[in-house]
Amino acid sequence: MTSEFDVINKAADEKRQEQALDDYHNEMAGRDTGRIKRFGFNQARQDVIQEEKRKQSAFEQMMMNAVYREAWTNAMDALNQAEEAVYQALIQASDTLHHEQRQYQGLLDRAALTADGQRVFKDKHGDVYTEDGERLSADEAAQIDWRGDDPSREDQSNRQDALTTAQEEFDRISGHSNRIVEIREELTDQNDPASIDRVQELKLDALSIEQSIEISKVKNETTLNQTNVVCSDNLIFNGATSPLR
Repeated sequence: MTSEFDVINKAADEKRQEQALDDYHNEMAGRDTGRIKRFGFNQARQDVIQEEKRKQSAFEQMMMNAVYREAWTNAMDALNQAEEAVYQALIQASDTLHHEQRQYQGLLDRAALTADGQRVFKDKHGDVYTEDGERLSADEAAQIDWRGDDPSREDQSNRQDALTTAQEEFDRISGHSNRIVEIREELTDQNDPASIDRVQELKLDALSIEQSIEISKVKNETTLNQTNVVCSDNLIFNGATSPLR
């Protein structure tokens, strides 16, 4: 009799444990089974929902404050202006980088070759170097078939420097672009609104980015103008008129 009673109790306990496990999984998954919630998942979800509503309400309340709203609007205006400046600069930097890549590849295509296919360049002193800067011996250099119009090591160095500069400028502008995205995400995050002090900091970040772009633009234009003047002087000198001495 006692044995049968124990068997019945054990079976009931196993059934309750199985039901409790099912309830646990259903509550954790958010499924409504009509049974009483016993594990606190529903309350936890409600707490999360209320917290999200509270945060969003906090942002809406902050925007009702005229001082905060003006600061936020000014920050967004500064961000939009910086974003436009970065966009234009990124296009220019990308075009310049592609141009320098083509120029450098064209130089490599015209370079003299060793017997095993390495590109080589002769400097103004007559020394010969590989593309990677390794100096060849006199015997190795003597075996190279020079065409006469091969780019020099100075040509290669100048083109390589120009390519490096273009890549660095593109990377710099890309960094600004990534920062613009971060600033916008922070300013428009309604779940965790930025304080007014933080909004003003982000505005300064945006203004700094735009200023950096403008300074770089002026430098590039100045360099381009100087290059054009040098080229113009060279044309005059090589033409019918030579400069006064």
